Amino acid sequence: MTIDQEKLGAAIRDVRKRRKMTQAELAAEAGLASNSVAILERGERGFSMKTLNALAKALRVPASCLTVLGTDAPTGDPALANMLRRTQNLIATLIAAEERTPRGRPRPKAIQAD
Repeated sequence: MTIDQEKLGAAIRDVRKRRKMTQAELAAEAGLASNSVAILERGERGFSMKTLNALAKALRVPASCLTVLGTDAPTGDPALANMLRRTQNLIATLIAAEERTPRGRPRPKAIQAD
């Protein structure tokens, strides 16, 4: 199993949209240049753990959840592929169920940022 840069970018885009954030808002909250989010979401370049952690914090989701969402299913091991798919579905369901809360309010316990 490997983390796919395009799939990870798509996961970040999906979470950002669910949080009703623009790319500019996410970039500002993560301390990135304004065009960086668009480039990362398209999978045009990789990024550091520092950037991944900053994005995860701004999105209010654990970085580990983003990496799982960005992981390709393994070939040759149906049980492992099924486990990954089910884990990805669970994470996506939890993210979808969480409402965006304004800063300063307690975060829902379903997903806590790293």
